[in-house]
Amino acid sequence: MAWEFTDDRGVTVRSERRPERVAAYLRAGAGLADLGVLPVAVFGSGHDGDRPDPAKWGPEAPAGIPYLGASGALDEELLLSERPDLIVDVTYDGKHAYAVDDGAAERARLPVLAL
Repeated sequence: MAWEFTDDRGVTVRSERRPERVAAYLRAGAGLADLGVLPVAVFGSGHDGDRPDPAKWGPEAPAGIPYLGASGALDEELLLSERPDLIVDVTYDGKHAYAVDDGAAERARLPVLAL
């Protein structure tokens, strides 16, 4: 069954199947986890460091979900090793994804949804 989703920027992502492996910005990943959809990996924004910010992810992050680094320092090799089929980010202006570097997503050939 085909899958389609239009994000808050108006970008539509289409796939032959529903994405099952999601890499997400910390805040988006926390929301997904609250809904029972555990990301395969999370990443931070340019304001974050080398560890997940508990204010964005919560004090009790689910075990086993790798942190890929902050925007701009996102470990693309590690991202690809997690085999995501979708990146979920947030948008604050309705035009751009906030935390994922467009170049990193393009090089990884991964669609990005921004909520």
